[in-house]
Amino acid sequence: TLKVHGSDSFNDFYGSFIVVHYNKITKQYLIANDAMGDFAVHYYESAGTLHISDLPQTLLNNQNSSLNHRRLLHFFAMSKPQNNGCFFEKIKQLNPGHCLAISNNILNITRYYYPETSVNKQSLSIDDLALQFKSLVQQIIIHQTHGHKKVGVMMSGGMDSTFVAANCQLAKKQVNTYTYVFPNIPDANESLWVDAMRNRGLNMHTFAGESYWPLKSPWPISLNAPINNPYRHLKSTIYQQAQTQGIKYLLTGVFADHLYTGYIYWLVDQIRLKPMTAIKSLFNTTKNKGGLSCLKQISPAKFSSRIKTNSPWMTRDSQSEIKNNKMHQNEFKHPHPQQFDLVYGVSTAQSAFLENEYAFKHNLFVRHPFRDRRIVEFLMSLPAWVLGDIDNPKRFVRSSAKNSLPSSIINRTNISTLMPLFHKGVYGKEFKKVKEVLTDSSCQWHSYVKKDFIQNLITHPEKFHKESEQVILWQCLNYELWRCRIAETSP
Repeated sequence: TLKVHGSDSFNDFYGSFIVVHYNKITKQYLIANDAMGDFAVHYYESAGTLHISDLPQTLLNNQNSSLNHRRLLHFFAMSKPQNNGCFFEKIKQLNPGHCLAISNNILNITRYYYPETSVNKQSLSIDDLALQFKSLVQQIIIHQTHGHKKVGVMMSGGMDSTFVAANCQLAKKQVNTYTYVFPNIPDANESLWVDAMRNRGLNMHTFAGESYWPLKSPWPISLNAPINNPYRHLKSTIYQQAQTQGIKYLLTGVFADHLYTGYIYWLVDQIRLKPMTAIKSLFNTTKNKGGLSCLKQISPAKFSSRIKTNSPWMTRDSQSEIKNNKMHQNEFKHPHPQQFDLVYGVSTAQSAFLENEYAFKHNLFVRHPFRDRRIVEFLMSLPAWVLGDIDNPKRFVRSSAKNSLPSSIINRTNISTLMPLFHKGVYGKEFKKVKEVLTDSSCQWHSYVKKDFIQNLITHPEKFHKESEQVILWQCLNYELWRCRIAETSP
């Protein structure tokens, strides 16, 4: 197929992959990653040789370890780069759905995958669409697990991961689930909903997560990126358990919220596609939620294809650079820009493939059904009002989970949070380390983030701080730990 159709053939490839193909006749190399970018291709040129790897760490040396300033701007601004997501200036990352062709020592990059940029005015009922979706999920699970009868699922008490576990069973899999609970941290504990999944034929494994706080020594620091999950120890414990029990494929419900977030455009889509229904919805929303809530559903920003970047914690120079360089301009115009950006963004792909570094250490393949291109295309094609609305944001997934999950999970309204565990580590057990790292004279985070912003957080840890503010603290901390790790490994 590649010989006949060249890079266009990659459109027929599904799943996560990297392909390196050499045509002896044309003497051309084709190198590509999957459409979603869940496996990455990194490369750099040196002395007439092209070096290629899935992760940048393998390619790093003294000549190519300078940092990518533009990527770091996105990192601190919490915005999403549209190209070259690598944090090293001279190492390039092939964008999702792209192909690198090499012929006569000339490199040429082309896009082979073009996401759909429209939604369909569905004529099927939500129940019929939900049945299609469940069937598709089961097909994806079968394809992603490559014939393995026994699989694992990282399962919380939420609807997404339990939905994956239930559909693994419907796909005739033997399912081991792995869950952390917090008996002594009520805001984080999901035991009530996890226990609702018992007696359903799952081989369930739970462990108490209180002792796995962020930064607890030994704390892993990757060379690949300054991105690090604060709950790394929890995930690593699951990987260890799965490996011990002979699991090769571990599935998750991660990234589902990126797809379901499209519901925020529910009234906008009705205005565009079903104006008479929209008039009724406007009236009912105003009556039941108030005029202000109704206006928020149809704010001008939701009709725009642009996503505004607002990062008040950034220094004035950094904000100016982001604005002047128009760093957040997406080449695709989708009616659900926020949903599209989350699903197809380079940084989302990055968070998927960077996890491989940790999973591979335990001989595990982590698979995300909600990152499969077929599921993505299916859900992205639905009008927003099918996904949900202001009264029922998860309407579609609830319909899909009907008869597969306990009603306590389907109808759950409580939101749990791991922030108490974050506080335990960052502002408690490891606070001395946090202050030492962020106040060291060699720090460079303040080239991007205002000094007083971080100073306020570490000077007044007892005060209430927004979760978004603490995320920036975590970004700064990981950036400094990452820079130190790079310096330590340099000859």
